[in-house]
Amino acid sequence: MVQDRYAQSLETVLNHRRIALIASAAIMATSCYPPALRWPGLLPSVDAGQIRLHVRAQPGTRIETTKVLFSQVEGADSQGHFPRMNST
Repeated sequence: MVQDRYAQSLETVLNHRRIALIASAAIMATSCYPPALRWPGLLPSVDAGQIRLHVRAQPGTRIETTKVLFSQVEGADSQGHFPRMNST
């Protein structure tokens, strides 16, 4: 059963050599394409000396309070330490 399928597949490829060659070349060419360009989120776009923080305030937090929170984080970042904050 498996041998019959293999023989049939091999016969099909040999009867259509040009198409098989083009398909093989296309597969090889796309595998050489850098993964970072295929999936932009795969590798971070952050410099080695840079830290990226994602800060979220609780839903419903006032804009003024959020500004204070972010300024505290920015100030702590420049000093090299971070204040303890409630996790959500």
